[in-house]
Amino acid sequence: MSEDKDITDVVDEHLPYDGPHSRDSVIDAARMMAYSLRYLNNATQHTTTTLYWGNTVHAILGSVNAALHGLDQLFDQLGTALDQLAADPTLYDDRRQGHSGAETARDTARMLAEAKHALKVPRARVEQAFSQSSHLGNEDH
Repeated sequence: MSEDKDITDVVDEHLPYDGPHSRDSVIDAARMMAYSLRYLNNATQHTTTTLYWGNTVHAILGSVNAALHGLDQLFDQLGTALDQLAADPTLYDDRRQGHSGAETARDTARMLAEAKHALKVPRARVEQAFSQSSHLGNEDH
């Protein structure tokens, strides 16, 4: 086996898929997701070096497609957690007046369900773009 590690090996060292999972590790994973998107937004501005080959676009779209499909499960699980938190009498909303923690948790869960539903069309379009991009190639120069 090669001693070279790809990024998934590095991530798995710090955030093993099978755990242990903790509050800090899930927050770190979410931060990494945001950072990765920030990196992609910056790095793909330079299309003559980073997006020179058609199959590069296809590879990126494949990972973005997978991430978008994973949001369904994440939003469901966050919504379930919020519903459970709504039943916790110690939960509060720091605005206090007129906002109970339970109401805020339930409202947030509803917003996530709406966001999941709203992602159906963009997710389908990215999946179509991914499929279409599989036909792109470049002649060797």
